[in-house]
Amino acid sequence: ITYNDATIIAGWSHPTIVRQNLNGGQESFFLRVQAENTRRTRLSWVIQTSIGTLRWVNWDFTPGQLLAWTHVAATYDGAMQRLFVNGVEVASLAGNGLPLVDQGSLLHIGKGDPGSTFSAYEVWNGDIDELRLWPFARTAAEIQSTMNMELSSVPGLVSTWNLNSAPAF
Repeated sequence: ITYNDATIIAGWSHPTIVRQNLNGGQESFFLRVQAENTRRTRLSWVIQTSIGTLRWVNWDFTPGQLLAWTHVAATYDGAMQRLFVNGVEVASLAGNGLPLVDQGSLLHIGKGDPGSTFSAYEVWNGDIDELRLWPFARTAAEIQSTMNMELSSVPGLVSTWNLNSAPAF
């Protein structure tokens, strides 16, 4: 990803990389910047497990840090919820042993809720090169081994969107 925090829309902003389900508090997961109304530079990996509460892992970055291409990965295996930047774990939270809840609905890449009156505040403010969803949590070594490769065909039910540096949509 790249992200330009200097040009973020003033207001309650949450530029979104990926989000599953759009009902506030009912998301299966999302990965986004929690800029809020202060232009805060905080990347958040949020999941919901079957007990129905959102679990947050946050990484605070310095202004301008994500202007350069940066690899971001987020995992959850029941035991740990982790956030990786350029293959290095930067934040984690002990899991509760429960699986992610499947809230259904659409997967949104580069924008949160397109139907909301606040939809402009959830548009990704940068570029997304590729999005991958793996059916299992990967280790730091596994993430590092493929983070600089474009994956077009991977066995094991991996979903891949090769956006090839296209602007977020």
